[in-house]
Amino acid sequence: MHVNRPPLRDSPRARWTTLAGWRSRVPKGFPLFTTAELWRATDAPQAWLERHRVSGAIRTVAPGLHLVAPRDAEVDWAPDPVEVAWLLGARTFGAVWPYVSGISAAALHGVCEQWASEVHVTVPRQTRDRNLPGIATTVRFHQRDESHIGWPAWTREPARPARAGPVLDTMTGDLCTVRYTSRIQTALDLIHSPERSGVGESARDIAKALIQDLPVRDVAITASGQRRKSAYARLYGVRA
Repeated sequence: MHVNRPPLRDSPRARWTTLAGWRSRVPKGFPLFTTAELWRATDAPQAWLERHRVSGAIRTVAPGLHLVAPRDAEVDWAPDPVEVAWLLGARTFGAVWPYVSGISAAALHGVCEQWASEVHVTVPRQTRDRNLPGIATTVRFHQRDESHIGWPAWTREPARPARAGPVLDTMTGDLCTVRYTSRIQTALDLIHSPERSGVGESARDIAKALIQDLPVRDVAITASGQRRKSAYARLYGVRA
């Protein structure tokens, strides 16, 4: 079976080796890495960081937390806060479980403005919010423990019933492929817990915009097994 792989020069291993030397192990959360991890690659991490910051290869997003810029990034390139926030969750929980949610997911769907100062990410276990002064962003973590991730209702995947949720979409950026809640899932989550989702009194208007052109049946399927039936009822003004 043929498997598509990135060119060798663009692989995480090749990128990190170019910067830190072939003996250095690629950090677990690459392209994120910590100063502590850098000690494995050099005896002078601060000097190493300063040199690569000047060259544009490294961006520092928080004290002790850094980011490897894409190989062909322009001098004025800046990381997308949404990508960095998702990477922060993936660094701890792996690439499957974290996902961008709430108002941040709604913004990715284009129904509202992205809140530049906050990104909401859902993870399996309670996690402290993280301030990232280097990109003027705070990551708001929310806990939702899932047995496994669901698929959009219209794919009709028999092995993934609606109760498995949440239903996710993906977006490929400069740094990673971000996972975020689908339009239906985002709308239900906003109605279910508007304050927790970072939106407050605007939740209903944003949720209605998210599902405006979608079949009611697909919304009902997604809500039915996720403890979101009351959110569905409030969304459409019907009895639960």
